[in-house]
Amino acid sequence: SPTYGFGFSIYTDGSVGHSGGFPGISSRLSFWPDGEWALAVLSNYSDGALPVVEQARRLIAGAAD
Repeated sequence: SPTYGFGFSIYTDGSVGHSGGFPGISSRLSFWPDGEWALAVLSNYSDGALPVVEQARRLIAGAAD
């Protein structure tokens, strides 16, 4: 796939990441190879990491402008 390789997804904002979860936990790792940002979110909720990552992506995109 052009957007997934070696266990990492490639996103349209230029970041690379991996996610995981199980009932009751979720996690996301994202980093921007061409920048200085890295993001690791761990949650004790099944889908708790996603809204945090989405907000962080918006903030990082705004900082890059």
